[in-house]
Amino acid sequence: MAPSAGAGAGRELARAFRLFAAAGVSVVCPAPATDGQLETVHVQRYVAAVRQAGGHGPGPSALAFGLGTEDNPVFAGLPRRAGGCITR
Repeated sequence: MAPSAGAGAGRELARAFRLFAAAGVSVVCPAPATDGQLETVHVQRYVAAVRQAGGHGPGPSALAFGLGTEDNPVFAGLPRRAGGCITR
């Protein structure tokens, strides 16, 4: 299943409306979280399933977590893109 337009499209729309040019607005892209950090809020099986799904497509473990469905598509690079950037 292909990814949706996602954050990249939203970022481009915000840029087109010059929202990033407003006073006090900045884009922050954090360093990727370590597995240990991810496992403070997700079970290890879920972290492993996301990594597997982002590399080889959804397997049984990914599907058990709802990954690879229309609501939660998987694609190459999923673990890297899941972190994303925030605007404040």
